[in-house]
Amino acid sequence: MSIHKTKTLLKIVTLLALSVGAVAAAPITYNINFTTTGGNAPSSGGFVYDSSAALGSRFSIFIVQFGIYTIDFTSAANTNATPSGSGCGTTGDLAAAVMFQTGPCKSPNVYSWFFSYSPGNFDSVSFKDQGQGGSYLVGFLNADSGTGTPFGGTGSFSVSATPEPSSILLVLPALVAMIVRARRTI
Repeated sequence: MSIHKTKTLLKIVTLLALSVGAVAAAPITYNINFTTTGGNAPSSGGFVYDSSAALGSRFSIFIVQFGIYTIDFTSAANTNATPSGSGCGTTGDLAAAVMFQTGPCKSPNVYSWFFSYSPGNFDSVSFKDQGQGGSYLVGFLNADSGTGTPFGGTGSFSVSATPEPSSILLVLPALVAMIVRARRTI
């Protein structure tokens, strides 16, 4: 392989790496997958997270749907989580650490969710990292003046990224241009 071909290939790889890096820094939409161990399960949940945004504004949307109830966690997630015990860290993006199940509590970690609806009292929703010597809670408590039958549920959860068409559209033109250029020069 000639020096010219090697340089061209290196340029292509560099441009592709930069294109992919720019896409990865964009806000990403995540679905929350709920498993129920008792009571009623949430019907859906998800959030949009941007790791490049300032701490305190990384969650632009955080919604959980429990039947007819829509609970907005955005503010609670951006103000981080509440520590309990000495086995957990106290700095950084703690809500993200709980949601992405990367800590902050010491292993072994158990990640769970809990929902409670009590008409005329308080509605409570929480995501928890229960680790050795402590726990971290991302929660929302709302005064309720409604009526109906009390219910609740508990279980475990995981998150999965939702691919966005805009991400593919950002990378595709750069990839096509690099392939065309490579075919012309090689």
